[in-house]
Amino acid sequence: MEKLNLDALASFKAELAKYFQDCSMEGFELMQYPASLAEADRKSFNENLELSGITGLQRETILNGLLRDNGKIKFVVYLLVTGIIDLEVSNLDIDGQTVFMRLSAIYIKRETYQLGRAIGNLFYRGYSICEADLKFLQGLYSSRLTSEEFLNWSRLRFAALINDGDNFLYALKKQKVLFALLSIKMGRPVYFNLPNLLGVVGNAIHHYPDCGDIIFRAMEAYSRKKAVEALDMKKRNFAKKKSDYILNKPEQDTRFEEIAKIVYPELSLFLKG
Repeated sequence: MEKLNLDALASFKAELAKYFQDCSMEGFELMQYPASLAEADRKSFNENLELSGITGLQRETILNGLLRDNGKIKFVVYLLVTGIIDLEVSNLDIDGQTVFMRLSAIYIKRETYQLGRAIGNLFYRGYSICEADLKFLQGLYSSRLTSEEFLNWSRLRFAALINDGDNFLYALKKQKVLFALLSIKMGRPVYFNLPNLLGVVGNAIHHYPDCGDIIFRAMEAYSRKKAVEALDMKKRNFAKKKSDYILNKPEQDTRFEEIAKIVYPELSLFLKG
């Protein structure tokens, strides 16, 4: 790891200032510099960074102010995802909105992997979902959401309920299983371009056997077992997959099960532990 070098810091600050003025680019040459610093030098790095001077905003309101400008979203994402730059994440802006609210309003319209990471990093920085966040999120939901916006809203709901950085980012890695569970709950394919629930469940068991128990328990919890079996009556492909699963069941992903029980608490009654 590098020690803090004032010349290197000055070069980083100059590039960061340019990126602030024009963040249409995907990044800048020294964007990984903060991550290269030794742990002992990160406090000094932040003391000398003078982010308020770059943004023209007080330290306590940097994120709140930047999130009011759609042209600065990539800059905000960089600041959050970097993880090294000190930021205040818990203040309200002048409209009474939290940083999570502002990010959610953006994410629902244009989900990206980096923006998801930025939301996850809020929790690493000490952010905790409040009742106002949950009400705001509920307010974002409507029947007028496009299919893609509904998926984005669902991911935001996952984040709010999980309320933890590590577990939310882990959930994003296994979001297909979360959406399979949501499909079972709603009784129709959600996220998956498949004709019916039989396809969703069969696909999930095939690709994610380490989550098989919770998938089968969800079918019981949401009373979908008979409907799936009826769809499978002719070819019996799902029945074969279920038999193969029972005979060759791998170790289950208990971490995911705990996350899923937070998102779908009704499943707790159908799972051990």
